[in-house]
Amino acid sequence: MLKKYYVTTPLYYGTGRPHLGSLYSTLLADVSTRWHKLKGYETFFLTGTDEHGQKIAESAAKAGKKPKEFVDVFVAEYKKTWKDYRIDYTKFIRTTDDEHKEAVINTVACLPEIYKTVLILYYFEELQIQEISNILDCPKKTIETRLYRAKGILKSMLKQELSGGELYELQNL
Repeated sequence: MLKKYYVTTPLYYGTGRPHLGSLYSTLLADVSTRWHKLKGYETFFLTGTDEHGQKIAESAAKAGKKPKEFVDVFVAEYKKTWKDYRIDYTKFIRTTDDEHKEAVINTVACLPEIYKTVLILYYFEELQIQEISNILDCPKKTIETRLYRAKGILKSMLKQELSGGELYELQNL
């Protein structure tokens, strides 16, 4: 049986073109993967883009686009750059890929209810409740109830005083 070697780059933030830092990280991962292949390892090299977050939503809105449409341009540039430098990755993952969404939701489904709800609430802002319901094979009403409960719990938790007497509040809940 072959030894296995797995390497991943950071998932690059999808608001800009590849730069020297992203190229450097990816080249190191590529060199390491090639070295392990030569040594007889079965390898898997993952790279990709992180396409969630407020910065992406704001940048997309400023450009007059939806977040995924905004990021598509930069993803194409990452893939072209990796091809130009002959970087031989096994998989390019986008956090907006259905495969990725389903994997995260299935992982979250194993967590206690509060964590499950919070992660779904914040990580999958663009997912509709019906989509989450379908993936988890859970009634839509249950998802809505969990989200409602999580918002209430989070609000009360975040209004409590934290270290140093500072008061933290989560906005937009």
